[in-house]
Amino acid sequence: MKIQPIIALLFFGTAFWIGIPVQHAHAYDTQKYEKINSSLSCQCGCGLLVSVCTMDGCMCEGVRKQVGQMLDQGKSEKEITQAMISIYGEQILAAPPKSGFNLSAYVLPFFFLIVGGVVLYSVVKRWVPAIGPSGESGADERSSEPRKGDSELKHRDQIEDELKNLDF
Repeated sequence: MKIQPIIALLFFGTAFWIGIPVQHAHAYDTQKYEKINSSLSCQCGCGLLVSVCTMDGCMCEGVRKQVGQMLDQGKSEKEITQAMISIYGEQILAAPPKSGFNLSAYVLPFFFLIVGGVVLYSVVKRWVPAIGPSGESGADERSSEPRKGDSELKHRDQIEDELKNLDF
C-alpha cells in the first residue's frame, strides 16, 4: 500500500510545478520584443515575419537574438529598426517606409481602384441603353419596325421590291 503516497506525492508535486510562474531571463518587455520582430520580415525566402519563422538554420534565429541583445542594452524600437536596416538593408522591413518612392506602394492601389472604377462606369454606360423618363429604353422592343437612323431603314424599300419580284 505504499503506492498511494507516491501517487499523491506525484500529483501534488506536478500541481506545484505547473503553478510556478516562468521567469524570463531577459530584462526587456516581451511585448516590445514581439512588436519589433513582427515588423521585420524573414530573408530566407519563406515570406514570413521574423516573429513566426521556425525554419531550421534560418537567419531569423540570429535576428531575434540581436533584437533581444539590443533591448537588453536599452535601445529603443526605432534604434533597433535602424540597426537592422543598416545590417540587412531596407528589405528586412515587413512594410515599406512611408516616404520617398515607397510611398507609391500606399497610394497607387487606391489610385488604380478609382481609375478602374471610372473606366468600368464609362464602359457599362455605353453598353447599357439609356432609359427615358417613361421608364422605357430608347429602343422599342415591341415594335418590329427599325428605328430611324438604322442602316436597314435606308434600304428597306429596295428590299421589299426585290422580295415582291422574286420568283419561286
